[in-house]
Amino acid sequence: MRLDDAECAYSVEFMCRKLGASKTGYYDWRNRTDTATARRREELRLLTKKAFDMWGSPPARSWSAS
Repeated sequence: MRLDDAECAYSVEFMCRKLGASKTGYYDWRNRTDTATARRREELRLLTKKAFDMWGSPPARSWSAS
Protein backbone atom coordinates (compact mmCIF):
# COMPACT_ATOMS: atom_id res chain seq x y z
CA MET A 1 0.00 0.00 0.00
CA ARG A 2 1.34 3.39 -0.92
CA LEU A 3 0.87 6.34 1.38
CA ASP A 4 -0.60 8.47 -1.38
CA ASP A 5 -3.33 6.02 -2.43
CA ALA A 6 -6.89 7.23 -2.08
CA GLU A 7 -7.59 4.20 0.14
CA CYS A 8 -4.99 5.25 2.71
CA ALA A 9 -6.55 6.74 5.84
CA TYR A 10 -3.48 8.79 6.84
CA SER A 11 -1.62 11.59 5.11
CA VAL A 12 1.96 11.23 3.89
CA GLU A 13 2.99 13.93 6.36
CA PHE A 14 1.40 12.09 9.31
CA MET A 15 2.90 8.69 8.41
CA CYS A 16 6.38 10.11 7.80
CA ARG A 17 6.29 11.93 11.13
CA LYS A 18 5.20 8.75 12.97
CA LEU A 19 7.84 6.64 11.21
CA GLY A 20 10.61 9.18 11.65
CA ALA A 21 11.10 9.59 7.92
CA SER A 22 11.22 12.74 5.84
CA LYS A 23 8.59 13.52 3.24
CA THR A 24 11.35 14.25 0.72
CA GLY A 25 12.89 10.85 1.40
CA TYR A 26 9.52 9.17 0.89
CA TYR A 27 8.90 10.95 -2.41
CA ASP A 28 12.46 10.24 -3.58
CA TRP A 29 11.93 6.54 -2.80
CA ARG A 30 8.52 6.49 -4.48
CA ASN A 31 9.82 8.06 -7.69
CA ARG A 32 12.90 5.82 -8.03
CA THR A 33 13.10 3.55 -11.03
CA ASP A 34 13.24 -0.19 -10.44
CA THR A 35 16.66 -1.77 -10.07
CA ALA A 36 17.83 -4.47 -12.48
CA THR A 37 17.22 -7.04 -9.74
CA ALA A 38 13.64 -5.84 -9.19
CA ARG A 39 12.95 -5.95 -12.93
CA ARG A 40 14.38 -9.48 -13.17
CA ARG A 41 12.33 -10.66 -10.18
CA GLU A 42 9.16 -9.30 -11.76
CA GLU A 43 10.05 -10.99 -15.05
CA LEU A 44 10.58 -14.31 -13.24
CA ARG A 45 7.34 -13.87 -11.29
CA LEU A 46 5.41 -13.38 -14.54
CA LEU A 47 7.12 -16.36 -16.22
CA THR A 48 6.32 -18.58 -13.23
CA LYS A 49 2.70 -17.45 -13.21
CA LYS A 50 2.45 -18.08 -16.95
CA ALA A 51 3.89 -21.59 -16.56
CA PHE A 52 1.45 -22.51 -13.78
CA ASP A 53 -1.47 -21.02 -15.71
CA MET A 54 -0.45 -23.04 -18.78
CA TRP A 55 0.26 -26.39 -17.12
CA GLY A 56 -1.57 -26.08 -13.84
CA SER A 57 -0.32 -26.98 -10.43
CA PRO A 58 1.27 -30.38 -9.88
CA PRO A 59 -1.13 -33.00 -8.53
CA ALA A 60 -1.35 -33.32 -4.79
CA ARG A 61 0.78 -36.14 -3.47
CA SER A 62 -1.01 -38.60 -1.29
CA TRP A 63 0.99 -40.16 1.51
CA SER A 64 -0.40 -43.40 2.77
CA ALA A 65 0.91 -45.33 5.71
CA SER A 66 1.62 -48.85 4.55
